[in-house]
Amino acid sequence: MEPIELWYGLINSMMMEQGLFRDLKAVYEKNSPFIAEIIMNSFCPSKCQHCIYAPDFHLYNKNLTQDEWKEAFRVIHDELGLNRFIFDGRAFTEQCIRAIEYLKENFGDVKVGLITDGISIGPFVERLIDFPPDWLDVSVDGLEKEHDLQRNHIGAFRKTFDVLIQLKDSNRFDKINILSCLTTLNIGSILEMIRFLNAKGFKNFFITPVSVLKGYRPDPDLQPQREEFVNFLDEFLITSNTLFDTWLEVDIYEAIYANTIRQLRPQLFNEFMMENDHLELVKAHGNNEVHISYYPLSLTGVREFIVNSDGNIIPPKVVAMGKIPREFVFGNLLELGGKEEKFDQLMSSQAFSFYMSELLSEKALLGRDNGGIPG
Repeated sequence: MEPIELWYGLINSMMMEQGLFRDLKAVYEKNSPFIAEIIMNSFCPSKCQHCIYAPDFHLYNKNLTQDEWKEAFRVIHDELGLNRFIFDGRAFTEQCIRAIEYLKENFGDVKVGLITDGISIGPFVERLIDFPPDWLDVSVDGLEKEHDLQRNHIGAFRKTFDVLIQLKDSNRFDKINILSCLTTLNIGSILEMIRFLNAKGFKNFFITPVSVLKGYRPDPDLQPQREEFVNFLDEFLITSNTLFDTWLEVDIYEAIYANTIRQLRPQLFNEFMMENDHLELVKAHGNNEVHISYYPLSLTGVREFIVNSDGNIIPPKVVAMGKIPREFVFGNLLELGGKEEKFDQLMSSQAFSFYMSELLSEKALLGRDNGGIPG
Protein backbone atom coordinates (compact mmCIF):
# COMPACT_ATOMS: atom_id res chain seq x y z
CA MET A 1 0.00 0.00 0.00
CA GLU A 2 1.08 3.57 -0.63
CA PRO A 3 1.94 5.81 2.35
CA ILE A 4 -1.20 7.91 1.89
CA GLU A 5 -3.39 4.81 2.02
CA LEU A 6 -1.74 3.73 5.25
CA TRP A 7 -2.11 7.26 6.60
CA TYR A 8 -5.81 7.20 5.72
CA GLY A 9 -6.21 4.04 7.76
CA LEU A 10 -4.41 5.60 10.73
CA ILE A 11 -6.42 8.82 10.91
CA ASN A 12 -9.65 6.80 10.77
CA SER A 13 -8.42 4.16 13.20
CA MET A 14 -9.88 3.54 16.66
CA MET A 15 -6.42 2.51 17.93
CA MET A 16 -4.90 4.00 21.03
CA GLU A 17 -1.93 6.36 20.66
CA GLN A 18 0.64 3.62 21.27
CA GLY A 19 -0.72 1.60 18.35
CA LEU A 20 -0.81 4.63 16.09
CA PHE A 21 2.82 5.40 16.94
CA ARG A 22 3.85 1.83 16.14
CA ASP A 23 2.02 1.78 12.81
CA LEU A 24 3.26 5.22 11.76
CA LYS A 25 6.84 4.04 12.34
CA ALA A 26 6.04 1.01 10.20
CA VAL A 27 5.03 3.35 7.35
CA TYR A 28 8.43 5.03 7.62
CA GLU A 29 10.32 1.74 7.81
CA LYS A 30 8.79 0.70 4.49
CA ASN A 31 9.12 4.07 2.74
CA SER A 32 12.48 5.83 2.73
CA PRO A 33 12.68 9.49 1.67
CA PHE A 34 13.69 10.26 -1.90
CA ILE A 35 14.49 13.99 -1.78
CA ALA A 36 17.33 15.58 0.18
CA GLU A 37 16.30 19.07 1.26
CA ILE A 38 19.38 21.14 2.01
CA ILE A 39 19.38 24.23 4.24
CA MET A 40 22.86 25.32 3.27
CA ASN A 41 22.93 28.80 4.74
CA SER A 42 21.61 29.67 8.19
CA PHE A 43 21.73 33.44 7.63
CA CYS A 44 19.33 35.44 5.50
CA PRO A 45 19.34 39.26 5.38
CA SER A 46 15.75 39.41 4.14
CA LYS A 47 12.94 40.12 6.59
CA CYS A 48 10.00 38.55 4.76
CA GLN A 49 6.81 38.63 6.79
CA HIS A 50 5.80 35.07 5.86
CA CYS A 51 9.18 33.50 6.67
CA ILE A 52 9.01 30.62 9.16
CA TYR A 53 12.68 30.91 10.18
CA ALA A 54 13.34 32.61 13.52
CA PRO A 55 15.13 35.98 13.12
CA ASP A 56 18.01 34.68 15.27
CA PHE A 57 18.22 31.32 13.49
CA HIS A 58 21.78 31.97 12.32
CA LEU A 59 22.98 32.57 15.87
CA TYR A 60 22.21 29.00 16.90
CA ASN A 61 22.81 27.09 13.67
CA LYS A 62 26.33 27.18 12.26
CA ASN A 63 27.18 26.51 8.62
CA LEU A 64 29.16 23.47 7.56
CA THR A 65 32.34 24.17 5.63
CA GLN A 66 32.52 23.48 1.91
CA ASP A 67 34.50 20.28 2.54
CA GLU A 68 31.99 19.13 5.15
CA TRP A 69 29.17 19.68 2.69
CA LYS A 70 31.02 17.64 0.08
CA GLU A 71 31.21 14.77 2.55
CA ALA A 72 27.54 15.27 3.43
CA PHE A 73 26.57 15.06 -0.24
CA ARG A 74 28.61 11.87 -0.60
CA VAL A 75 26.84 10.30 2.37
CA ILE A 76 23.42 11.34 1.08
CA HIS A 77 24.11 10.02 -2.41
CA ASP A 78 26.36 7.00 -1.88
CA GLU A 79 25.16 5.68 1.47
CA LEU A 80 21.55 6.78 1.68
CA GLY A 81 20.88 6.39 -2.04
CA LEU A 82 19.23 9.76 -2.64
CA ASN A 83 19.84 11.45 -5.97
CA ARG A 84 17.42 14.39 -5.81
CA PHE A 85 18.59 17.51 -3.99
CA ILE A 86 16.65 20.69 -3.22
CA PHE A 87 18.41 23.78 -1.93
CA ASP A 88 15.73 25.35 0.12
CA GLY A 89 14.80 28.91 0.54
CA ARG A 90 17.46 30.85 2.52
CA ALA A 91 19.55 33.61 0.94
CA PHE A 92 21.56 32.34 -2.02
CA THR A 93 25.34 32.56 -1.50
CA GLU A 94 28.69 31.69 -3.03
CA GLN A 95 28.61 28.45 -1.06
CA CYS A 96 25.27 27.53 -2.63
CA ILE A 97 26.45 28.03 -6.19
CA ARG A 98 29.61 26.04 -5.48
CA ALA A 99 27.50 23.21 -4.08
CA ILE A 100 25.32 23.07 -7.20
CA GLU A 101 28.41 23.09 -9.41
CA TYR A 102 29.97 20.33 -7.31
CA LEU A 103 26.90 18.10 -7.48
CA LYS A 104 26.47 18.55 -11.23
CA GLU A 105 30.15 17.85 -11.89
CA ASN A 106 30.62 14.84 -9.60
CA PHE A 107 27.35 12.86 -9.54
CA GLY A 108 26.06 11.91 -12.96
CA ASP A 109 22.61 10.78 -11.84
CA VAL A 110 21.83 13.68 -9.49
CA LYS A 111 18.92 16.05 -10.09
CA VAL A 112 19.17 19.43 -8.40
CA GLY A 113 16.41 21.92 -7.64
CA LEU A 114 16.74 25.39 -6.19
CA ILE A 115 14.23 27.48 -4.24
CA THR A 116 15.35 31.08 -4.16
CA ASP A 117 14.33 34.72 -4.01
CA GLY A 118 14.95 37.14 -6.84
CA ILE A 119 17.31 39.38 -4.88
CA SER A 120 20.07 37.20 -3.46
CA ILE A 121 20.27 35.17 -6.66
CA GLY A 122 21.03 38.28 -8.72
CA PRO A 123 24.86 38.23 -8.50
CA PHE A 124 24.93 34.54 -9.46
CA VAL A 125 22.65 34.49 -12.50
CA GLU A 126 25.45 34.04 -15.05
CA ARG A 127 26.97 31.15 -13.08
CA LEU A 128 23.59 29.51 -12.72
CA ILE A 129 23.14 29.78 -16.46
CA ASP A 130 26.49 27.96 -16.86
CA PHE A 131 25.48 25.23 -14.35
CA PRO A 132 21.68 25.30 -14.44
CA PRO A 133 19.79 23.31 -11.83
CA ASP A 134 17.25 20.84 -13.18
CA TRP A 135 14.46 23.03 -11.89
CA LEU A 136 14.32 26.47 -10.39
CA ASP A 137 11.65 27.89 -8.06
CA VAL A 138 11.74 31.68 -7.83
CA SER A 139 9.54 33.29 -5.19
CA VAL A 140 7.09 35.92 -6.38
CA ASP A 141 4.45 36.83 -3.81
CA GLY A 142 1.94 38.84 -5.78
CA LEU A 143 2.14 41.95 -7.93
CA GLU A 144 4.55 44.76 -7.12
CA LYS A 145 2.80 46.37 -4.14
CA GLU A 146 1.92 43.10 -2.40
CA HIS A 147 5.22 41.38 -3.17
CA ASP A 148 7.25 44.29 -1.80
CA LEU A 149 5.02 44.48 1.28
CA GLN A 150 5.30 40.78 2.07
CA ARG A 151 9.03 40.86 1.40
CA ASN A 152 9.57 44.07 3.42
CA HIS A 153 11.69 45.33 0.54
CA ILE A 154 10.69 48.20 -1.72
CA GLY A 155 11.84 47.42 -5.26
CA ALA A 156 12.01 43.65 -4.69
CA PHE A 157 9.39 42.88 -7.33
CA ARG A 158 11.12 44.81 -10.10
CA LYS A 159 14.49 43.24 -9.32
CA THR A 160 12.93 39.79 -9.21
CA PHE A 161 11.13 40.33 -12.50
CA ASP A 162 14.35 41.46 -14.20
CA VAL A 163 16.12 38.31 -12.96
CA LEU A 164 13.27 36.11 -14.16
CA ILE A 165 13.44 37.56 -17.66
CA GLN A 166 17.21 37.08 -17.73
CA LEU A 167 16.86 33.45 -16.67
CA LYS A 168 14.08 32.71 -19.16
CA ASP A 169 15.79 34.40 -22.07
CA SER A 170 18.93 32.28 -21.52
CA ASN A 171 16.97 29.18 -22.64
CA ARG A 172 19.17 27.16 -20.27
CA PHE A 173 16.50 26.05 -17.82
CA ASP A 174 14.16 23.16 -18.45
CA LYS A 175 11.74 24.47 -15.87
CA ILE A 176 11.38 27.82 -14.14
CA ASN A 177 8.62 27.72 -11.54
CA ILE A 178 6.99 30.70 -9.87
CA LEU A 179 6.55 29.93 -6.19
CA SER A 180 4.16 31.99 -4.04
CA CYS A 181 3.34 31.91 -0.34
CA LEU A 182 -0.34 32.72 0.06
CA THR A 183 -1.13 35.11 2.93
CA THR A 184 -3.70 37.72 3.92
CA LEU A 185 -1.33 40.31 2.42
CA ASN A 186 -1.34 38.98 -1.13
CA ILE A 187 -4.45 36.82 -1.49
CA GLY A 188 -6.07 39.49 -3.65
CA SER A 189 -3.01 39.82 -5.91
CA ILE A 190 -1.72 36.29 -6.61
CA LEU A 191 -4.07 35.42 -9.46
CA GLU A 192 -3.44 38.71 -11.26
CA MET A 193 0.29 38.09 -10.84
CA ILE A 194 -0.14 34.66 -12.46
CA ARG A 195 -1.94 36.21 -15.43
CA PHE A 196 0.76 38.87 -15.75
CA LEU A 197 3.68 36.44 -15.68
CA ASN A 198 1.93 33.92 -17.90
CA ALA A 199 1.61 36.63 -20.53
CA LYS A 200 5.40 37.09 -20.24
CA GLY A 201 5.97 33.41 -21.02
CA PHE A 202 6.08 31.75 -17.58
CA LYS A 203 4.06 28.56 -17.43
CA ASN A 204 4.52 26.90 -14.02
CA PHE A 205 2.97 28.31 -10.85
CA PHE A 206 3.00 26.79 -7.36
CA ILE A 207 1.11 28.37 -4.47
CA THR A 208 1.52 27.34 -0.84
CA PRO A 209 -0.70 28.72 1.95
CA VAL A 210 1.44 30.09 4.75
CA SER A 211 2.53 27.63 7.47
CA VAL A 212 2.70 28.66 11.10
CA LEU A 213 4.40 26.89 14.00
CA LYS A 214 2.14 27.75 16.91
CA GLY A 215 3.87 29.96 19.44
CA TYR A 216 6.69 30.82 17.05
CA ARG A 217 6.59 32.11 13.47
CA PRO A 218 5.20 33.57 11.32
CA ASP A 219 2.35 35.74 12.56
CA PRO A 220 -0.87 33.65 12.54
CA ASP A 221 -2.74 36.73 11.30
CA LEU A 222 -1.13 36.00 7.92
CA GLN A 223 -3.28 32.88 7.57
CA PRO A 224 -6.31 33.55 5.34
CA GLN A 225 -9.70 33.17 6.96
CA ARG A 226 -11.70 30.08 6.02
CA GLU A 227 -14.13 31.74 3.59
CA GLU A 228 -11.33 33.85 2.13
CA PHE A 229 -9.27 30.73 1.43
CA VAL A 230 -12.00 28.70 -0.30
CA ASN A 231 -13.08 31.74 -2.32
CA PHE A 232 -9.50 31.99 -3.50
CA LEU A 233 -9.60 28.35 -4.60
CA ASP A 234 -12.84 29.00 -6.51
CA GLU A 235 -11.20 31.89 -8.37
CA PHE A 236 -8.02 29.85 -8.84
CA LEU A 237 -9.94 27.16 -10.71
CA ILE A 238 -11.68 29.74 -12.89
CA THR A 239 -8.39 31.53 -13.63
CA SER A 240 -7.02 28.45 -15.38
CA ASN A 241 -9.43 29.12 -18.27
CA THR A 242 -7.73 32.44 -18.98
CA LEU A 243 -4.15 31.14 -19.30
CA PHE A 244 -2.07 29.45 -21.97
CA ASP A 245 -0.25 26.11 -21.67
CA THR A 246 0.09 26.45 -17.91
CA TRP A 247 0.62 24.22 -14.88
CA LEU A 248 -1.15 25.60 -11.81
CA GLU A 249 -0.75 23.99 -8.40
CA VAL A 250 -1.79 24.73 -4.84
CA ASP A 251 0.24 22.68 -2.35
CA ILE A 252 -1.26 22.45 1.14
CA TYR A 253 0.73 21.16 4.11
CA GLU A 254 -1.44 22.19 7.05
CA ALA A 255 -4.46 20.06 8.01
CA ILE A 256 -6.39 23.20 8.91
CA TYR A 257 -6.58 24.21 5.22
CA ALA A 258 -7.58 20.70 4.12
CA ASN A 259 -10.28 20.68 6.77
CA THR A 260 -11.55 24.05 5.54
CA ILE A 261 -11.99 22.65 2.03
CA ARG A 262 -13.67 19.53 3.42
CA GLN A 263 -16.17 21.59 5.41
CA LEU A 264 -16.84 24.54 3.09
CA ARG A 265 -16.32 22.95 -0.35
CA PRO A 266 -17.22 19.26 0.22
CA GLN A 267 -17.88 18.60 -3.46
CA LEU A 268 -14.39 19.80 -4.29
CA PHE A 269 -12.85 17.80 -1.48
CA ASN A 270 -14.62 14.64 -2.63
CA GLU A 271 -12.66 14.85 -5.88
CA PHE A 272 -9.32 14.39 -4.08
CA MET A 273 -7.63 11.08 -4.85
CA MET A 274 -4.84 9.27 -3.00
CA GLU A 275 -1.47 9.55 -4.72
CA ASN A 276 1.68 8.11 -3.10
CA ASP A 277 2.18 10.42 -0.08
CA HIS A 278 -0.61 12.96 -0.62
CA LEU A 279 -4.19 13.68 -1.65
CA GLU A 280 -4.58 15.34 -5.03
CA LEU A 281 -7.25 16.88 -7.21
CA VAL A 282 -6.44 17.24 -10.92
CA LYS A 283 -8.41 19.15 -13.51
CA ALA A 284 -7.65 19.98 -17.14
CA HIS A 285 -8.92 23.18 -18.75
CA GLY A 286 -7.90 23.30 -22.40
CA ASN A 287 -4.10 23.02 -22.48
CA ASN A 288 -3.84 24.02 -18.81
CA GLU A 289 -3.53 21.56 -15.92
CA VAL A 290 -4.68 22.41 -12.40
CA HIS A 291 -3.63 20.57 -9.23
CA ILE A 292 -4.69 21.04 -5.61
CA SER A 293 -2.68 18.77 -3.32
CA TYR A 294 -2.64 18.09 0.41
CA TYR A 295 0.61 16.70 1.84
CA PRO A 296 0.11 15.59 5.48
CA LEU A 297 2.98 16.85 7.63
CA SER A 298 3.06 13.50 9.43
CA LEU A 299 4.30 11.94 6.16
CA THR A 300 6.93 14.58 5.34
CA GLY A 301 9.76 12.22 6.28
CA VAL A 302 8.76 9.57 3.73
CA ARG A 303 9.42 12.18 1.04
CA GLU A 304 11.99 14.66 2.36
CA PHE A 305 15.29 14.13 4.17
CA ILE A 306 15.91 17.58 5.68
CA VAL A 307 19.52 18.50 6.46
CA ASN A 308 20.07 21.71 8.40
CA SER A 309 22.98 24.09 7.81
CA ASP A 310 24.96 22.42 10.64
CA GLY A 311 24.45 18.89 9.28
CA ASN A 312 21.67 18.02 11.73
CA ILE A 313 18.72 16.07 10.35
CA ILE A 314 15.46 17.73 11.38
CA PRO A 315 11.69 17.53 10.82
CA PRO A 316 9.87 20.40 9.06
CA LYS A 317 8.88 23.69 10.70
CA VAL A 318 11.20 23.45 13.73
CA VAL A 319 13.41 26.16 12.17
CA ALA A 320 10.82 28.59 13.58
CA MET A 321 12.27 27.90 17.03
CA GLY A 322 15.68 29.37 16.22
CA LYS A 323 17.60 27.22 18.67
CA ILE A 324 16.22 23.80 17.80
CA PRO A 325 15.80 21.61 20.92
CA ARG A 326 17.73 18.33 20.92
CA GLU A 327 14.47 16.39 21.04
CA PHE A 328 13.69 17.67 17.54
CA VAL A 329 17.03 16.61 16.04
CA PHE A 330 17.31 13.12 14.56
CA GLY A 331 21.10 13.22 14.64
CA ASN A 332 23.94 14.68 12.63
CA LEU A 333 24.45 13.40 9.10
CA LEU A 334 28.24 13.26 9.52
CA GLU A 335 28.02 11.28 12.76
CA LEU A 336 25.56 8.52 11.89
CA GLY A 337 26.61 4.87 11.90
CA GLY A 338 27.10 2.51 8.98
CA LYS A 339 25.01 2.44 5.83
CA GLU A 340 22.53 -0.18 6.97
CA GLU A 341 21.92 1.56 10.29
CA LYS A 342 21.32 5.13 9.18
CA PHE A 343 17.56 5.14 8.61
CA ASP A 344 17.02 2.82 11.60
CA GLN A 345 18.83 5.35 13.78
CA LEU A 346 16.59 8.12 12.54
CA MET A 347 13.39 6.22 13.26
CA SER A 348 14.51 5.37 16.78
CA SER A 349 15.19 9.03 17.58
CA GLN A 350 13.00 11.00 19.96
CA ALA A 351 12.49 13.51 17.13
CA PHE A 352 10.13 11.06 15.45
CA SER A 353 7.54 12.25 17.96
CA PHE A 354 7.17 15.37 15.77
CA TYR A 355 5.51 13.27 13.06
CA MET A 356 3.35 11.53 15.64
CA SER A 357 2.06 14.84 17.04
CA GLU A 358 1.19 15.95 13.51
CA LEU A 359 -0.66 12.68 12.90
CA LEU A 360 -2.76 13.24 16.02
CA SER A 361 -3.61 16.77 14.84
CA GLU A 362 -4.56 15.45 11.39
CA LYS A 363 -6.66 12.73 12.96
CA ALA A 364 -8.50 15.29 15.09
CA LEU A 365 -9.30 17.51 12.09
CA LEU A 366 -9.76 15.00 9.27
CA GLY A 367 -10.46 11.62 10.85
CA ARG A 368 -13.68 9.67 11.09
CA ASP A 369 -14.73 11.43 14.29
CA ASN A 370 -14.74 14.74 12.43
CA GLY A 371 -16.50 13.66 9.26
CA GLY A 372 -13.68 11.79 7.53
CA ILE A 373 -12.13 12.22 4.10
CA PRO A 374 -12.77 10.53 0.74
CA GLY A 375 -11.98 6.81 0.75
